[in-house]
Amino acid sequence: MQKVLFIAISILTSLQSVVAQETRVNCIIQVNDQLVNGAFSDMHIKFENESNKYYIGYVPGELHIPDSTYHRLLNNEVGILYFNYNTFKGKKHLVENWKVELPSILFKQEYLILNIYDFRDSKYKKMYSYLTEDSYIMNWNFPGGGILLPLKK
Repeated sequence: MQKVLFIAISILTSLQSVVAQETRVNCIIQVNDQLVNGAFSDMHIKFENESNKYYIGYVPGELHIPDSTYHRLLNNEVGILYFNYNTFKGKKHLVENWKVELPSILFKQEYLILNIYDFRDSKYKKMYSYLTEDSYIMNWNFPGGGILLPLKK
């Protein structure tokens, strides 16, 4: 019995060390001013001039980024976060493909709030679509800073 317990503890400890090789970034992602849970898929980061995808995880309040990827972001490498936003309209599954630039200054903040405005909602289309040709617009907020979007008058 003690051998089984020792082996189980050893396996759990080794699994924990594998999982612990990630950095957790305090980040909330909101879509149309609503906290989103479980609607994102295929979240990954790509760097300029590179085709590799570095997969990350997200739970409300945390981005889980592999340590090697996180250190590249901290060292001023330009990263782009790609992900799918999954919604349903009736029984129809809708997928929007979004990308967000990740400047290194973001990863030096206590927390991040990413606001994304999906122009399939006419309220946000009227307010922000004049700023971009994309079907969405986003902005980052963090302590002492952030980017505010100008409203159309």
